[in-house]
Amino acid sequence: MMSAILAASLLFPTVKGENLSGRHMVLPRNFEGKLNIVVVAFYREQQLQVNSWSPTVQELQRKYPEIHMYELPTISTGYVLMKWIIDKGMRSGIKNTKTRDHTITLYTDTKKFRQDLDLPTDETIYVMLVDSSGAVRWKTGGSMTPMGAALMNGAVDELMGK
Repeated sequence: MMSAILAASLLFPTVKGENLSGRHMVLPRNFEGKLNIVVVAFYREQQLQVNSWSPTVQELQRKYPEIHMYELPTISTGYVLMKWIIDKGMRSGIKNTKTRDHTITLYTDTKKFRQDLDLPTDETIYVMLVDSSGAVRWKTGGSMTPMGAALMNGAVDELMGK
């Protein structure tokens, strides 16, 4: 597991997607938080890993209301013809409007996207803290662990100036 506050030299790449409410988004420009928790997943089977971070993220959002969380299912451009079916399936599984607004499907060159963010594999998820300028300030991979939650909390406190 990688985990450290990063120098602001790693920038979130400009990518286009659509949230599950149907709004076209350009990231990182449309990230709304002073600090954004960005969870990237590559396969449906990784949803349990994504969900493992929910308690920690919800706790941080209660502490810092200016933090926004985004889930980015990242899918190869080869599946763009199935976009309607894939997005409809995800939408039907998410009833919460705020969650739909913050779930943005990216149909992109996943290898290039991973290279741009220094993500070594698509076999796990990644959790990143991205500031309002698009700089990736912290990242880790995999399911939440007590150590991962502690490191994320420490990074958020430091980045939010507490």
